[in-house]
Amino acid sequence: MKNFIQAYIFTLVPTTMLSIISFSLYYYFNQFSFSKSMSIGTLQGFVIALVLNILPALVLWYKTNHNTQPKIKENNQKNNIDLQYSLYILLDYERAFELVINAIGKQSVGKILNSDKHKGILFVKTKYQTIKFKINKLTRHTAEIRLQTQQDTNILQDILFYIKDKEKAYLQY
Repeated sequence: MKNFIQAYIFTLVPTTMLSIISFSLYYYFNQFSFSKSMSIGTLQGFVIALVLNILPALVLWYKTNHNTQPKIKENNQKNNIDLQYSLYILLDYERAFELVINAIGKQSVGKILNSDKHKGILFVKTKYQTIKFKINKLTRHTAEIRLQTQQDTNILQDILFYIKDKEKAYLQY
């Protein structure tokens, strides 16, 4: 219902203003006084805008409630849901790899099971899940960090925030 009200108000304001201006000008040019044309135009414009905005508001409400759910890739082999996060940082590949290892250690996420610096892959075992980190070299000074896991936890948010903070520190240095 909240989305419907927001959509209704979003479409109501411009339509109301346009209706008020157009009806006021219409009555003013048809031999009404300025004050009378403004009052009649305001009343009529507001009422017509209320009625005309129900359909667009319903359409916007339907689209926002039924089309914005994220599409999640399902892994058919294990019946687990894989969540993926991508993070682009302005650091070279080696520093990005070291930064991910540092973030895992500082945030006390878990134990690093496997790491390969040449392939850019890290596997980290936490209490409840295994997180896969994949670091890709995009350009000489940019890298992409991908996180893949089965469930969304606050640990992932903490790691991502830590990496972005350290990236800012490197850039300011």
